[in-house]
Amino acid sequence: MDSMEVSVFLAKLIGLYLLIVSILCVLRKHQIHLTGKELVGSKSSLAVSAEISLILGLVIAVDHSVWQWDWRGLVTLIGYLLILRGILRFAFPNQVKKLAAHVFGGGFWVVCLIMFVIGVYLTYCGFAYPDIGQWAVPQAQ
Repeated sequence: MDSMEVSVFLAKLIGLYLLIVSILCVLRKHQIHLTGKELVGSKSSLAVSAEISLILGLVIAVDHSVWQWDWRGLVTLIGYLLILRGILRFAFPNQVKKLAAHVFGGGFWVVCLIMFVIGVYLTYCGFAYPDIGQWAVPQAQ
């Protein structure tokens, strides 16, 4: 796979994931809240989620280190944020528990909205490429 194919694949994958999760969060807020509480309340569950975040983030960072001010840079940024999330969950589980309480308090709808907007954007970019590729990525001549 060349660099652009990886970018398109990751934009589709991450975009669809964020869209689905954000919609489910809105539709099933109470269930998501309970599941999140259980997740951060269990050190083993938190460790497993840390491992998954770390692995996924490393996969993106190793294979997709594209630092541009467009959708491909956003994919890379998400990879690095996943690495950070994995490290924080391993290293500071008590602080993660406090942050989760804050998110499920007043920040829930903001997080849902951000996930939805990024999901729409990346899904569009992934599925609309090569149409957007003509202007999003300069072609060498």
